[in-house]
Amino acid sequence: MIIAGMEEGLQVGDVVTPLAGGPEMTVQARSQDLAYCAWLVEGRLQQGTFAIAGLRRIRSSGPAARTPREPPSH
Repeated sequence: MIIAGMEEGLQVGDVVTPLAGGPEMTVQARSQDLAYCAWLVEGRLQQGTFAIAGLRRIRSSGPAARTPREPPSH
């Protein structure tokens, strides 16, 4: 399934996976239609460039996805 508007919504820090299957990857950088991603395999860093249209977002790096921090106690 290709999510409409994915090209506009994909951000650095988002966790994605290839539509054809594969590891969960973190978007490190992006251009208009490409995402530069990194992931770990057996503790070793792997990197690659993927067409954004071929990726599915698993988790967003946006403000709604962040866990709120608790205020400091006094």
